Amino acid sequence: MTADGREIDTDSSAAVLYDSSGNPTGIINVVRDITERKRAEEKLKESEEKFRTFVDTASDLMHITDIAGNITDVNESMTRVLGYSKKELIGMHFTQLLPLKTFERDFKPPFERFIKMGGEIVFDTALTTKDGKEVYGELRTVAIHDRHGRYAGSRVVFRDLTERKKAEEELQEKNEQLKAQREELVRKATELELVSQAKSEFLASMSHELRTPLSAVIGFSELMLDGIPGEINDEQRGCLNDILDSGRRLLSLINDILDLSKVEAGKIELKPQNLDIANIVSDVVQIIKPVLNKNRQEIEVSVTQGLPKVRGDKNRLEQILLNLLSNASKFTDQGGRMRIHVGRKGDYCQVAVIDTGIGIKKEDQEHVFEAFVQGETLSDRKKEGTGLGLTLTKRFVEAIGGRIWMESEYGKGSTFIFTIPLAGEPLETSLGDKQSIYS
Repeated sequence: MTADGREIDTDSSAAVLYDSSGNPTGIINVVRDITERKRAEEKLKESEEKFRTFVDTASDLMHITDIAGNITDVNESMTRVLGYSKKELIGMHFTQLLPLKTFERDFKPPFERFIKMGGEIVFDTALTTKDGKEVYGELRTVAIHDRHGRYAGSRVVFRDLTERKKAEEELQEKNEQLKAQREELVRKATELELVSQAKSEFLASMSHELRTPLSAVIGFSELMLDGIPGEINDEQRGCLNDILDSGRRLLSLINDILDLSKVEAGKIELKPQNLDIANIVSDVVQIIKPVLNKNRQEIEVSVTQGLPKVRGDKNRLEQILLNLLSNASKFTDQGGRMRIHVGRKGDYCQVAVIDTGIGIKKEDQEHVFEAFVQGETLSDRKKEGTGLGLTLTKRFVEAIGGRIWMESEYGKGSTFIFTIPLAGEPLETSLGDKQSIYS
């Protein structure tokens, strides 16, 4: 202890003094202050303990080898993952932990250069556990040199990437499965396309073959009703009228199937031209007028003044309107009302066909443009036909560059809206701003 009360660490040594005759004359006692050295040693020990704790608690597998490649020290992760005890690992040559094929192929050539030149080796490999399993990961080896700069061993860190490797393999397997499924879907889609094309060609061929004899049935029925071959009685006239009505209905169905087949086969014929939409509407209303008169239905037409001409196919545009008006009449009770409104929306002409009919339930609305589909809400009488009218209408609208959609509330009526591209300068329509036509 010093004069001011501080404690210090010391060590001491003593020496005996002798006179010329060899007799002891005294003792020299030397005391040295080693406090700083002691503190330095304690700090070094503390640092070593901390480093050892860090090494042992690290998740990476760590070991040290001597110049011959024998393991001299390992951390706890090494023993835990590989299943060996520390005693078993120390003294083992590090290559015993590597699969033979991995060592010969991946590690031996760079390791030989590593021994000569030092530095660092990093590569992906596997370590073999005590029970023969393989742990996949990244191995990093750093050279240890002595004070003369000579290779004295290596410090090795192995990062266990087994779970990542497993996840990558599972992902690769799933990708391969998805690729196989995609290829299968492409194959099936190709097959379906060929089947659909064959179906369309068959329907087109059959429809054509059916139209010829059916036209003869209709034609001869009309001749007989006109009395060309001779007079007929009332009972015969009634039968002929039934034959004529059925023939015309069948011809209409065949024409729809033929049109759909042409659309699906990509053989739809279009003759684009600039058209006065007001005149088209007026012509179609006149065509359907007898049907509206029979059902005592009223129709109102309004066309915005100054509309430019539209660009489209005249026959298809008339067919679109006729299909929509026929549907509106079919699903509207006697004495009901319909309305056609024509206006402009940007670069398009927009046409709305509105009725006060039975409407369409929400569950049926998403299927309304599908082929051969008719709503469950329809009566058997109103389900007559192929269910192709709206399908063809949608295809024709899209073919002339427009789009079609519908709005409906069950029990209150439906509105079908479609657009057509505009084509020219404003023109004066024959209908004016608004015109009502009573049928």
